[in-house]
Amino acid sequence: MAGRSGAAAIEVELRDAAAGFDPRQLATRVRVSSLSDAAVLADALNVASTLTPQLIRREGEAYLAFGELSSDTPLARRIDCTALYGGAAGFGIEVHLSGDFVIGVSIYLI
Repeated sequence: MAGRSGAAAIEVELRDAAAGFDPRQLATRVRVSSLSDAAVLADALNVASTLTPQLIRREGEAYLAFGELSSDTPLARRIDCTALYGGAAGFGIEVHLSGDFVIGVSIYLI
C-alpha cells in the first residue's frame, strides 16, 4: 500500500475485513468447535447472516452492529472467535451476544 499513511492503511484493512465478514461461515466453524454454547452462537450467527449490519468505525476497530440497542437490552456476552475465523488473516473477531442474538461483531487488527 505504497503512498498510504499508516492510519489510512489500517482503515482500508479494517474496512476490507468488515466487508468480507461472513456470519454463516463463522457459524459453520463455531458449530464444530469446542466453544461453550457453540450451538447457540452458531444459530445466532446464522440469524445475523440474514441481516444487513451497520458499519461503525471506531479507532482501531470496525464494528458491525446488527440492529438497534435499547436501554432494556441485556448486557452482551463477548466471545472471541479469532482462532476460528480471522487470526490467520491478521485480524481479531469478537462476537457480542445479547441473550441468543448477535448484536454486534468487533473486527480489529492483531
